[in-house]
Amino acid sequence: MRNRHRHQGRGENECDNTAGDGGGNIPLSDAQTDKRLLVVSNSDVKTLEMGLYPGALVTLTHNDTGERNIIVKVNDNRYVVPKTTAVKILVRH
Repeated sequence: MRNRHRHQGRGENECDNTAGDGGGNIPLSDAQTDKRLLVVSNSDVKTLEMGLYPGALVTLTHNDTGERNIIVKVNDNRYVVPKTTAVKILVRH
């Protein structure tokens, strides 16, 4: 069922690194802002449809400790993602 949400056309800004939660992977909610991040795993269907699929490169643009949401840039789009969801998305620098 995981593969049904895989993005068909990978661009030059994307790679196919779909490793598990091994070394170096952190939750998106803990990542630094303004850094390019590789999505390693994501089990949330809504954010998969936003483009946060394994292999996608994203940028965390807003992550304040007092806020309940983060803002993630995917290609030319920005999305508001609840931190309760972002903690389930593993990324790598």
